[in-house]
Amino acid sequence: MKIVRVVALWMNGKDEDPNSTIVLHCGLDDNWNLVVRQWMGFSKEGKIRYPFIFDPLDRVFDYGYGSDVNERMATTFGEEPIAIGSRFKTTEDVRTGSTASYEYKISLVDLIVDGPEA
Repeated sequence: MKIVRVVALWMNGKDEDPNSTIVLHCGLDDNWNLVVRQWMGFSKEGKIRYPFIFDPLDRVFDYGYGSDVNERMATTFGEEPIAIGSRFKTTEDVRTGSTASYEYKISLVDLIVDGPEA
């Protein structure tokens, strides 16, 4: 299993916004498909970082980290093999009253560990 750091930039229309990113550490198989386990990451808006747990079974970025009221953003991350240039979407938690959707483009896949399946 490969352990990687994925950096994705928010697509503001056709432009990449380096001030709004998602960084996620996750495992990939030999075909660069997501290994289905919970993984840690954070979204960054300007200088502020918001940690989350990625739950691939529910397909959400869970920002609640154990709190009673947690925000869970649906995502398409991991539906396709992970590669630079590929895109995924996140959608606001419907409980917030918003249905806004955001598109991100993967700009970096940094290999941290390449080892046997764990």
